[in-house]
Amino acid sequence: MLDPPRERTVPAGGVSAVAARRPDPYATTVERPVGVPDVPQPQTAHTLRLLFAAVLVTALVVVTAMNVTGTGPFRSTRIGSSIHAAQTQIERDLAFAVEEVEAYRHEHGTLPGDLTPFDFGREPGWSYERVAPDAFRLTLEVDGMRVSWDSRRTENRDGMDAVR
Repeated sequence: MLDPPRERTVPAGGVSAVAARRPDPYATTVERPVGVPDVPQPQTAHTLRLLFAAVLVTALVVVTAMNVTGTGPFRSTRIGSSIHAAQTQIERDLAFAVEEVEAYRHEHGTLPGDLTPFDFGREPGWSYERVAPDAFRLTLEVDGMRVSWDSRRTENRDGMDAVR
C-alpha cells in the first residue's frame, strides 16, 4: 500500500532552512549579508553618463544652429542643387523658345520683329533682339539668373550663355 503522507516540520521561526537560502525571484531589493559593508558605486559611471549627455546636447545645438543659419554642409548642398536645377529649367525654357523662333523663321522666311507671335513672349523676363537680318539674341532672366542665346555663336555651347 501507499505510505501515508509525511508531515512537514517547520522550525520555530516559521521559515524552513531550505526556503531561507533560496533567493526570491520577485524581490525588488537585494539584501546584503550581515557583516558586509555597503560599498558605494564608483563615480566614474555617473561622470561618463554626464559627459556623454553634454556632448550629445552640444552636438544637437550646433547642428540646429547650422540649419537655422544656413551654414551647414547639407543645407548648402541642397541650395546648390536647387540653383543648378533652376538654371537647367531656365535653359530648357530658352531652348524651347529658340526652337519656336527658328520654326517661325522657317515658316515665314524671316525672323520676327518681336516676341508678340509667341506665348512665352507675354511672360516677364524675356527679351528679344535682332542683331542682324539673319541673327537674333534671346534672353531669359528669372530670379537673378540670366541665360541668353545668340544665334551667331552656335559653335560654342550651342550659343547659350548662362550668367548668375
